[in-house]
Amino acid sequence: MAGRLEQGSAQFYIDTREIKRLGADLRRGAPAVAVELRSKLRLIAHFVAAAARVNAPNAADGQIKAGVRVRGAGFRLRIEDAAPAAAAFEVGSRGGGGGQFKHPVFGGRGTKRPNAPWVDQATMPYLGPAVDQNAAFIDEAVKRAVDDALRRAGFY
Repeated sequence: MAGRLEQGSAQFYIDTREIKRLGADLRRGAPAVAVELRSKLRLIAHFVAAAARVNAPNAADGQIKAGVRVRGAGFRLRIEDAAPAAAAFEVGSRGGGGGQFKHPVFGGRGTKRPNAPWVDQATMPYLGPAVDQNAAFIDEAVKRAVDDALRRAGFY
């Protein structure tokens, strides 16, 4: 499983092409097992999302913690944060360069203070670390879910 952060958004993907193919096969041959496997994978994703909420910076408006969610269809799931500042906190203003991002203090273009001072703020990654902190659990839980699905479908 390889993960990657995408620049410009706070999302973390885990490569699940093999699981996606397994899911397609299960839907054709054992649809109830496919539904059960997807539910188990979704539970694993929700566990990681909860860990990301714990790691998330404590912004005054609470948008970052509240924005962490699990999305997806079929066997393609992603953990994302749609909060406006999420990507900046996760990867910085230059896609991970320098560990900082700039923002105006109480102002900026289109506000009553267009010439507000800009400050540097340190990034506080939370999605990637949630995956890293739980990598062993994720690996074991996914293996167990797939193994159980294969057994229930009669593959062994």
